[in-house]
Amino acid sequence: MSMLSQRSLRLQPQPMFRILAEAQELESAGRSIIHLEIGDTSSFNNLELRRLLREDERITASFGYSPSAGEASLRDALARQYSHECRYHFTRENVVITSANAAISQLLAVLCDEGDHVLLPDPGFSTYQLAARFNGLDPVFFSLREETGFRPDLAEVRARLLEDGSIRALVIDNPSNPLGVHHDVEIMDGLATLCEERGVAFIVDDTYKNLVYAGSLVRVQHFLTNFYIYSLSKDAAAPALRIGCVVGDAAVVAKIADYNSLFFSCLPKPMQLAAAVYLESGHSQLNILRSAIVERIEAVSNILKQSPWLSFVRPNAGIYIYVNISRTGLASDEFANRFLRDRGVCVCPGTGFGPSGSQYIRICLSGNESELYSGCEEFVDFVALAAMEAQAAGLLDQ
Repeated sequence: MSMLSQRSLRLQPQPMFRILAEAQELESAGRSIIHLEIGDTSSFNNLELRRLLREDERITASFGYSPSAGEASLRDALARQYSHECRYHFTRENVVITSANAAISQLLAVLCDEGDHVLLPDPGFSTYQLAARFNGLDPVFFSLREETGFRPDLAEVRARLLEDGSIRALVIDNPSNPLGVHHDVEIMDGLATLCEERGVAFIVDDTYKNLVYAGSLVRVQHFLTNFYIYSLSKDAAAPALRIGCVVGDAAVVAKIADYNSLFFSCLPKPMQLAAAVYLESGHSQLNILRSAIVERIEAVSNILKQSPWLSFVRPNAGIYIYVNISRTGLASDEFANRFLRDRGVCVCPGTGFGPSGSQYIRICLSGNESELYSGCEEFVDFVALAAMEAQAAGLLDQ
């Protein structure tokens, strides 16, 4: 007899961690694995954050509780940052510090009731679907299509909002995980305006906002229906800090602070204080990371272009490239599992990122550089073998 509740059955892990666990099992058995599946930038080794956590007495001596809404210095730093970027005056009361991924679940829980619908991009970050379902919400989707550069279609979004009165929130990651695509301000303003007109929360996942390499850097127009999620995990090369925030309406922010209080009291004080000092001192890691990823995008694109069996939209932001493998005849889960088993390279199947993902693989660009390039060479070779097998079996046209 199972002791699990029905609610617990809605709780599912993120897909990238599922295949990571499979890779780690192979490693524990002595297999050497190239990791291209997980969005971990820690290999860039943020020396300034390490120094602050090790040597700054204001931080190393701080082991008491923090406020559930977060340390005042960090909230103030982020309020100033968002005020400048959004051309709107935010104060400390508009910012709550919370664990990076938890912010998604918390914000949906505070904004929506069970049975409400949440409009999500397909493809989009996998946690949006998982968090919606765990909160008893129904995810519905708008399409991002490769043939249009994964650009949102405002007419499609408008139609979704008009036909479905149960939609309470629209979520978009900009830049996108898994796409590595940054949507220009005209698109973002269009989405924000549609949501404001319908009284729908517009949730912008800003995790990669400082990692844009081409296109307009002008921010979306701010409405009171806008909410922003940000994390230091990626652009500070510090995923282990788990420091994130939600910025928006003060009443919603206060309720997320209550959520923090109930579930984990507060985030670790030393981590918050280090993050505040780091942000105020100029975010020294950022330019190093940006320059490195731009070089990697060029190199990986050149490797993948060698294959006539692959297609992709060249990234202009973020740390990922999303590759169409449909001409291999393999669905992405089978492809990723075989690639891991046969070649010792771990990539993330696209199925976790939305209904269209069965034809795509996400490759992360931020790990070990030499392994990235050798892993992509293996990828191209494996794709060619799979595509020729599919042709021989009559699954694809010659």
